[in-house]
Amino acid sequence: MAEMCGVDLATADLGIDGCGVPSIAMPLHALVLGMARLADPAGLHDSCTQACGAIVKAMVAHPLMVAGTGPSCAALMETGRGRYVVKGAWKAFMRAPGPRKAWASH
Repeated sequence: MAEMCGVDLATADLGIDGCGVPSIAMPLHALVLGMARLADPAGLHDSCTQACGAIVKAMVAHPLMVAGTGPSCAALMETGRGRYVVKGAWKAFMRAPGPRKAWASH
C-alpha cells in the first residue's frame, strides 16, 4: 500500500470498513494513484509488478468476488470482458479502464 498509493503506513490512520476489513485512511488522490499503478505497475519493484498482474487477472476472472452482486463493480467488469478493472469504495468510485489508464470519481 505504501508503494502503490504513496502513503506513509507508519503515520496513516487505520479503521474498519463496512465489510469489517481493516482499512488505511488516505486522501482520494492516493487511492487514484494506487489504481493507476494497478493498471500500469511499470517502475515498481518486480514483486509488486507481479502482484498487480495477479490481482488484475483475479479481479477480471472473478468480478463477483470483488464486491458481490450489489454494487455495479461486478456488472461493469462482466460487461467489459477484461477491459475494465473496477473497485468501488464508500463515496468514491475508481476504475482502471484498460492497461496504462486510471480514472476516479468522487
